[in-house]
Amino acid sequence: MDAEPWGEKMVTGMCHHIEDGTFDYTAQAVNPKAHITHVHRPPRVPSDRSPHCRWEITIDDANETVPEADITKIVRDTTAATFKYPPMRDGTPHIPAKQVGN
Repeated sequence: MDAEPWGEKMVTGMCHHIEDGTFDYTAQAVNPKAHITHVHRPPRVPSDRSPHCRWEITIDDANETVPEADITKIVRDTTAATFKYPPMRDGTPHIPAKQVGN
């Protein structure tokens, strides 16, 4: 775990304050009804616990969708977000056919 050498305060800052705010938004970018909750996360007790963190993802139509962040609206229209790769030389698409157009 990258933050552990800098102590418990750094671990809590990274694993609780920074990451917690991103998980539901990341999951809902893939499925609007997804939620992620932690089972356990650092600081590790005991200190050699493995895996160092564990999360559960729940997809349920009853889940509330988190509001879209302003930055998501901005990023959605960028070249990086809208770029379409051409097929590979042998004609194989980069995205499996069942996902094309989603």
